[in-house]
Amino acid sequence: EIGCFTGYSTICLAEGIIGEGYVDSLEINDELESLIRQGWEKAGISNKARLHIGDAIESINNFVKEKRTFDMIYIDANKREYLAYYKAVMPLLKSGGVIIADDTMLGGKVYDTPLSTDKQTRGLLEFNDYVINDPGVELVMLPLRDGLSIIRKK
Repeated sequence: EIGCFTGYSTICLAEGIIGEGYVDSLEINDELESLIRQGWEKAGISNKARLHIGDAIESINNFVKEKRTFDMIYIDANKREYLAYYKAVMPLLKSGGVIIADDTMLGGKVYDTPLSTDKQTRGLLEFNDYVINDPGVELVMLPLRDGLSIIRKK
């Protein structure tokens, strides 16, 4: 999970784990660590979640060095960096694995005419264009709330 914030999505992901799996959750804001851990403890999922505080790309690069692999990756972080996250995690994603990217329509801003020039929207436009043209994946973009992209690695 890239972008933990309060830890709520980690709880939801961890509750769906059957067996011995766990969620690696990446969060840049160290001021949220206590809140996150308290929420996980209260939800009873502390044994199914590992928190990594710091830059997401650095954490992902460490996973690459460790030769880690993942079945599913959830992205809900800095919208300007979605494409960088995507490129960084693809080597870690197993064939048949899924990336779920949240907010990929950004309240319709990615389809506005004229297009918004803010950095968040531009970042999502670059991400969406790249993924749509990536022959190594299959993509479904759901128009739920701010948009949800489900990307399956072939």
